[in-house]
Amino acid sequence: MRMKKYILKRLLWIVPLIFLVQTLLFLLLTVIPGDIAVLIATPNAPPETIEALREELGLERPLIVQYIDYVTSVFRGDLGKSFIFRLPVSEILVGRLINSLELVTVGMMIAVVAGIPLGVIAAIKRDSLYDRFICTGVLFGISVPLFFIELMTILIFGLYLGWFPVSQRGGPIWTVEGLRHIILPALCLASICLAMIVRLTRSSMLDVLSEDYILTARSKGLKERVVIVTHALKNALIPVVTVIGLQYGFLFGNTVVTEVIFDWPGIGRLTYESIIMRDFPLIRGAVLCIALVFIVINLLVDLIYLRLDPRIEYD
Repeated sequence: MRMKKYILKRLLWIVPLIFLVQTLLFLLLTVIPGDIAVLIATPNAPPETIEALREELGLERPLIVQYIDYVTSVFRGDLGKSFIFRLPVSEILVGRLINSLELVTVGMMIAVVAGIPLGVIAAIKRDSLYDRFICTGVLFGISVPLFFIELMTILIFGLYLGWFPVSQRGGPIWTVEGLRHIILPALCLASICLAMIVRLTRSSMLDVLSEDYILTARSKGLKERVVIVTHALKNALIPVVTVIGLQYGFLFGNTVVTEVIFDWPGIGRLTYESIIMRDFPLIRGAVLCIALVFIVINLLVDLIYLRLDPRIEYD
């Protein structure tokens, strides 16, 4: 019963969060200089054409009226119509969101599959050559900017070696071409959160390995692998899961750089293009979509806690 009440409360909190995101987006976009009607019609267009376009787009109405219409339409499920593409924003976002989810999910899977074992090895082999090598690699991953990693990856694995394509999406991930196209951008995205996952897993494992119940498990004659996996890793994963969930949402913000560099048709590249073209409905829809993904991921992370540690209760 408590679990259901907690989920219901979190779902109800989505409404004011969406309202807050909507308000901030609207206010920020109103201070952007320039006229979208002039951008669409070109500066050389006759004044009457620009004025007619402003009326068609609803830009001549007072800001408060535009704001009320925008908020009410979003809560009705209508994100508006793109100024540039002249299509419903929701129709444009669906395909782009799926492509970004595919890219971010593969990148996060790579980071988790590689990061947790590396963190565990570094903790078990503390102060050894393995530990120093892993920590040095983590420091490198944190220090180097993402765009530099992506450009070097394209240069080495795409142009010099020719192993992987460096632009566009080759199709669904379960196809050979789809897998080849997603490898490089997913690896670059994984480098963002890989370092953090390794560091947190290592520090969390070191804390857990010093607990009394670990000494008790070892004194019972259990194999070291059983002690590490069954007793230590399960408890050490609780803070790691938090970071994984937050980083999953954080990766959507970094997809802007990755998708632009790799020409990946996702929501990050769409956000960049809509900002360049000052397509306000598309900007609002894309940012709101990213915010919703982040909110849902945080809710799922909290629910996963119960599976990892039954002692956690939600009041």
